[in-house]
Amino acid sequence: MKHQQASSRLRSSGTRLSVLVAGVLAAGNVAADNVDEMISSLEETLQAAKPIRATPQAVDKAVAARQGLGFRSDRDYVSRILENPEAFGAMTGALTGGHHATPKEIEALKIRLVLQEDAIALAPVLGEDPDFAGIYISTANMINIGFTFNAEKKVEQLRQKLRLPERVQAFEAKRSMGELENDKKRVVDLTRELGAKGITVSQVAIDIISNRISIGVVKLDPDKRATLLNLFGDVDVVDKDLNEMENRADTATPMRAGVRITNAAGGSCTSNWKAQDRTTGEMVTITAGHCVSDVNGTLGGPGASFFQGTTSGGASRLIGVSDQTTWLFPSIDPFTGAVSGSAEVDALRAPLESNIFSMPYLYAYDNANTGVFADSEQARVGAVDGTVVIGTVVCSGGQFSPGNQVGGSNWKNCGSVNAVNVANVFARQSGSADRFTVLNTNEATYTAIGGDSGSPTWRIGYNSSQGWHGIAVGHHSGGPAGAEIFNDIERVEDALNVDVRFY
Repeated sequence: MKHQQASSRLRSSGTRLSVLVAGVLAAGNVAADNVDEMISSLEETLQAAKPIRATPQAVDKAVAARQGLGFRSDRDYVSRILENPEAFGAMTGALTGGHHATPKEIEALKIRLVLQEDAIALAPVLGEDPDFAGIYISTANMINIGFTFNAEKKVEQLRQKLRLPERVQAFEAKRSMGELENDKKRVVDLTRELGAKGITVSQVAIDIISNRISIGVVKLDPDKRATLLNLFGDVDVVDKDLNEMENRADTATPMRAGVRITNAAGGSCTSNWKAQDRTTGEMVTITAGHCVSDVNGTLGGPGASFFQGTTSGGASRLIGVSDQTTWLFPSIDPFTGAVSGSAEVDALRAPLESNIFSMPYLYAYDNANTGVFADSEQARVGAVDGTVVIGTVVCSGGQFSPGNQVGGSNWKNCGSVNAVNVANVFARQSGSADRFTVLNTNEATYTAIGGDSGSPTWRIGYNSSQGWHGIAVGHHSGGPAGAEIFNDIERVEDALNVDVRFY
């Protein structure tokens, strides 16, 4: 389980600094040795971008992605580059996440990949320092590392191990990550009490850049803001609606990650990678926990049947029955009858039926093809690592991807991470008083719509044997455009007692 140590004000600066630097030095060169090969391999996928009609929806999606990457994103410019990419020399491919990018922007994306490798490798080591206050990649392509004590000196000694030392800078912070995590937990623990006072909390996030807690509130007004500031002090309070699940049963034999699965009630989600039980060795499929068949009714729990495609006789093909889900509603309000629950992640598992064979591939496709995969692409997933930082480029492949994203008919549906370790509150369904809080989620600017829940979320990796491939970082749950919510894959593995497998 991932966690941050609480900060201590009693410190020996020399000892703490030497331990931190020793941890980084022990790892050798922080960035992957083959990152140059990865960039070269990704360049080979680039091709001239094709014109796209600049509908308001297409422009919205492109603007969100470009803003996250620090690219020019005014609507007039975005419309022109979509409809006349040739005039800008725009290219598209795996390196651009399926988006149109100019030659200058492509060079910036190459730098982003190098910084991403460094930052992701650094994050676990930095988290061992009780003074650590967070790490993020800015839209200006700079790695920013914060400490509550001796920040500049610590970062200066780290620079020698990074590929682009001139793109690393320090910031001094008042609160450590440990302190911020404790503040976040205090708000989450009081959400029910606040609800009784008419204050519906929709999100509790750690804003690393501002070094503050941000609290989302439904229908925020001055009185609610004053109450929260009185309770929690120096926090940001913003107006934010409750999150909505993207749970809305196609043929794919064998099973793959990124295809449509349905529950007994007829609602559909997207399959994630297969996994193996750590104790029994049993093979399971995993997806979002809220995809259980009774998501709109009772308290939830295991026992939901999942189907994918049809048998040779035309019947729905059973792929497994859920034996564990984190999406449970164990608490009942005695006055309103509303039910609620919370969990580290939004996840479930279903042991695969004996006749189900699952491939080690991500295979997202346009759902309109109804099982015809000719217009789609598959990519092997080569590793699991849930570590992301703000600024990491991630992609998601739901059953409706890529039909719902700018760039055409391929799986590349990508954006950048804009928040990590966020507690997000979901309504069971529109208008319902029932609430479920996912305590540790990340947010990104890729595109998803109803039915994409459970879909694999990954970042680009590389090794000499596989070439470029996906590194599993999590799976999708829901959320508004520009702040799509995905779960940390390592937390999912721990919650379900499984390890993701790629064979």
